[in-house]
Amino acid sequence: VRQGTRGENVLLLPYLHPPLLVPFLRPLSRISIERAYWVWTACSALLLMIAAIMMTSSFSDRGASSLQVTGIRLAVLTFFPVAVFIAQGQDTVIVLIGVAGWIVLLRSRQDFAAGILLSLAAIRPHLAIGLSVPFLFARRGVFVGSLVGATILASFSISLVGFQGVVDYVELIRETSIGETLVIGEAGMPNFLGLIHRLGGGDGRSAAALAAWVVWIAFIVATCIWWRSLGSRVSSVHCGLLIVGTLMLVPYIFLHDMAILTVPAIAAAAVRLAACRADWESPVIALGIASLLLTVMAVTASPVFDICLAAAIFLFSAPLVRDLRDMSAITFRSENPLE
Repeated sequence: VRQGTRGENVLLLPYLHPPLLVPFLRPLSRISIERAYWVWTACSALLLMIAAIMMTSSFSDRGASSLQVTGIRLAVLTFFPVAVFIAQGQDTVIVLIGVAGWIVLLRSRQDFAAGILLSLAAIRPHLAIGLSVPFLFARRGVFVGSLVGATILASFSISLVGFQGVVDYVELIRETSIGETLVIGEAGMPNFLGLIHRLGGGDGRSAAALAAWVVWIAFIVATCIWWRSLGSRVSSVHCGLLIVGTLMLVPYIFLHDMAILTVPAIAAAAVRLAACRADWESPVIALGIASLLLTVMAVTASPVFDICLAAAIFLFSAPLVRDLRDMSAITFRSENPLE
């Protein structure tokens, strides 16, 4: 109406969110766009603070000072992709709080409850699949919990819009993913599919998408095989690497979705703090540096874009890989006491 009567250039995007969010968004449709935006921003900020507190809830008990805990929470709140999803009015905070709760409960061995919280990632179905399927082969309680949670959310969606409405939602996602309804700009995605397009391989759009899906599925299969050999030894460190790999290889991702990378960074700090390591704050410092790199990435083109992205991913992955190596060494010594 505003676009037609005032000549304003208002771009109305398709509703690309699960029906389960409709009851929460409906009240916002009854107020002005500006007020709705600020109400949603306030709600997102509140949920973000809850996620930050959740991720750092055990830090004080393990020796971190109040100043250090506050600094870590500020690092989460000021992470550049977090600022992006707040500014854009995205619903990424729901995924973030679900993933954060999943990791926290996983570390306390509450697998089923961890899976329930992980099911909140179902508002990004492609992310939820990548993060939950490997638990079919290790710590199955997480998978069962995520399946139960996702079933409840799906049932709620069906009760709102009917089965056909859910089918229409899936079809809309399919059309958008191939550019029929909305051009999604793969060249700007900070992932493997985006890299293919930036290197000039996006002329055959279907071929690029196929290559990305093949790599993505191969990553999930490889993770399942690896985790099957680990069994109950799968830890938050392994999950941190799963999060990083998922965000880099899943075919449909945007800069605001990378806010989820705060979770493995804080989880790595928690693992090191629990082990009384002097370098426990280094993952948080890496988070701050990565934030600067992603800021530069957002305003540049390839190759600077990809150099900054690669450096940021290295900063998130390196602490996790080192922790994984240390864990393997400890396991080896416990299994081979003569060594």
